[in-house]
Order: sequence, then structure tokens, then C-alpha cells
Amino acid sequence: SRKVAGFAYPYVLWVAKSILGSSVLALRIPSILAMIAATAVIYKTAKDEFGYRAANAATIVFCIHPAVIFAAIDVRPYAFGILMTALAIRWMLRWVKTSSTRDAIIFGVLCAFMLYFRLVFMTILPIFGLYLLIVAIRRTENFRPRWMAALVPFLLLCIPLVGQVLHLFVKPESHV
Repeated sequence: SRKVAGFAYPYVLWVAKSILGSSVLALRIPSILAMIAATAVIYKTAKDEFGYRAANAATIVFCIHPAVIFAAIDVRPYAFGILMTALAIRWMLRWVKTSSTRDAIIFGVLCAFMLYFRLVFMTILPIFGLYLLIVAIRRTENFRPRWMAALVPFLLLCIPLVGQVLHLFVKPESHV
């Protein structure tokens, strides 16, 4: 059975192998760096939204979670998917605050990049949509949704993933 994985991670491994060699440590370095970056993004986002103390608490909870520890040292795409998810959350919150078309486009691109590392990250997309819908209905912080500005780049970037998504439905028994 064919594995359903994102397109981007093999390229990350290729670059890492080209620069660092093929030792186990060299292949783990990209995941470690991605998780360090994700931690920084989570800290910055929590600090901007809730303050210094909450950011410290959120960062500590994030760093001690077993799934995060595993993803940080594993030679798999999960650390990069987590990084893209953290960045998407940051840009979504920024879009809500600014109502900027540019922020909407970047959010859409980051949502697509999450899927380029692993399709399992698509499970957060309905939550993003629900949050944005609630904010739009409440009209909090003068949010003017630019749905198409986020949706068009997302859909265009997801075109190469259509085959993998269809494969999930054609052979569901081959995926856990």
C-alpha cells in the first residue's frame, strides 16, 4: 500500500543530507530546528494574545508534551507540520486583528503548507473555519473576512495533493 505523506518533507531530508550528511543526528537536526522554531512562534503568539506569564506557561506545557518531544527528535515530518500549524494560527489571529488581505493570503498559504508535510494536519482546518466564522458573525475587532483571499491560494496550492486525498477515500483500510 502507498503511504500518504506530504510532498515537502523528502526535500527537507534531501537538503539536510546534502549539507549535513546522512548520520542519524544529521537527519534529526531539521526536526529539532523546526520544533525550536514552533516553540518560538507559540511563545510569541501567546505573549501577544495573553501576556508574558501565559506565554511562559503555554511554552512550558508545549515543550513537555510527549508528542512534541517525540516529534522534535524523530526523522518524520511532524515537527514541520506543527511549525506550519503554529504559524497558521499566528497569521489567522493577525488577520482577525488587521483584516488585511495580505494576512489572509499568508494564512491560506500556511494552511496549505501544513498539508504539504502531512495530511493529518487537515483536521485543524474545520476548527480554523469555525473560529473565523464565529469572529465574522460577532464582528469583533472590526474583522472584515476576506474569505477568497485565504481560500484561493490554499486551494491552488492544494491541487498537487488531490491525488493523495482521493487515495485516502479509495483505500481507507490502508491508513490508520
